[in-house]
Amino acid sequence: MNDLYSALMEYMRSRKIYKRGQLAVMLHVTRQAKTRDFPLNPSDFITPGTGQVAGLSRPSVQAILRDYGIRHILAEEGGRTSRGSLGLMRDYIVF
Repeated sequence: MNDLYSALMEYMRSRKIYKRGQLAVMLHVTRQAKTRDFPLNPSDFITPGTGQVAGLSRPSVQAILRDYGIRHILAEEGGRTSRGSLGLMRDYIVF
């Protein structure tokens, strides 16, 4: 587990992932990845024709946080409208 944690922390540091919307993308993609077969395909995480991360929303992110007893709002938009969300999602899936 320490190796995975260290790799994840290095991934976040090297890509400067510190903003709330970025964290929302990572939380959402991690939760979605748990229900899918590997290897993951980034195109499976994109909405049809709209160019957004499928299912990413404030309620979806807040549900994940609630599962861990966290009640604070992470991000109002949850990364959904950010132009960088798709790129981050693709890169994170490759990671």
